[in-house]
Amino acid sequence: MDKLPAPRIWRKALSLAWIGITLGLVSLSIRLLGIPFGQSIWQAYFPVFKALRYVQDLLLSWVPFPLVYIWFPLLVAYLLYRVRKWWLRRKSPSAEKPTSARFRFRFLRKLANLAGAIFFLFNILWGFNYLHNPLSGRLPHDRPVLSAEALCFEAEWAVRNAEIARARIPGIQADSLLPGHLPAEHRAWVSKALTQLLDSLQLPQAVSAEGRQIHPEGFLLRAGISGIYNPFTGEGNIDAGMATAFKPAVLAHEMSHGKGYTDEGTCNFLGILACLTADDPMLQYSGYLTYYLYLAGDLYQADPELQRLVRGTLDDGLAADLRANRNTHLRYSGWLAKVGESVNHAYLSTQGISGGITNYGKVVAYMMAFKVSRHLGSQRRSD
Repeated sequence: MDKLPAPRIWRKALSLAWIGITLGLVSLSIRLLGIPFGQSIWQAYFPVFKALRYVQDLLLSWVPFPLVYIWFPLLVAYLLYRVRKWWLRRKSPSAEKPTSARFRFRFLRKLANLAGAIFFLFNILWGFNYLHNPLSGRLPHDRPVLSAEALCFEAEWAVRNAEIARARIPGIQADSLLPGHLPAEHRAWVSKALTQLLDSLQLPQAVSAEGRQIHPEGFLLRAGISGIYNPFTGEGNIDAGMATAFKPAVLAHEMSHGKGYTDEGTCNFLGILACLTADDPMLQYSGYLTYYLYLAGDLYQADPELQRLVRGTLDDGLAADLRANRNTHLRYSGWLAKVGESVNHAYLSTQGISGGITNYGKVVAYMMAFKVSRHLGSQRRSD
């Protein structure tokens, strides 16, 4: 069989039947080229990303509720439509038999075409940011083993400042925080704090991503995550059912993704630091408490007894918020959450994020390195 002439090959590749596969392969090639040429490709891409995020932000300003409420049902409806269409054709007397080679080829081609189109849109809307880490050279890439003593001092520093910030929250009590403790303007304050932080660090950024809570409670938590950034809507979402004290920090994490940052440890670092530098005590408290939670995990691995001693020094309010967080995750834990964590780990690993879901924990090394660079050393907690 003679080969197709080059012009005909390109016409076929750009036809509707093959365009998704073509664009997907182009995206994959760029991602693979990003291994040696990531910096140059990202510099060319980032202005495009900023323009797309600006358009998404304009659209979001017109919608008073999470766009996932529209996007997800439309996606499900489209998939059901395609399945129904396939089923009706399959029942048609003149339809190709499912056992035929031509039928299988056409089915696999359509599936690959859809997957390629989604992969291309994912990359052009956000995914090409994986080619570059703007914190490269400023903070450690690996996760150094920190001594138990250093982690203990850092945990005491976080606890002390968390107690100070919590005491300044209006209407605070010893019980765990309620949704009413979140200021109505907290989303705007988180966005402002994150923008100011990136400006002060002289880091590149797109416009602030909108961040919203989604219902029903547990929708994301049952899938093993507290929040998610959706590149197709340009919106960061957090689960409405998570413990109130942690919502601003998780929201800032998802907004960091919308700014163009992909590494989970980096977004944890930026989100927590943005809360720490905010003016509102609720945001500050969320940052310190979230940071302490990561520190406590690392300290437990280094010295369980020392971690229990630090935990025993927490005042009633901090202990109540930590219990509320633990009870929330226990409430929504199950086989689906474990599957979700495995999927998230596999996704991060395939995107080149070292360590998969353990990458979140890099925030401890990042924060301690940042404090050293700014001469903000931890101190022992006063008795």
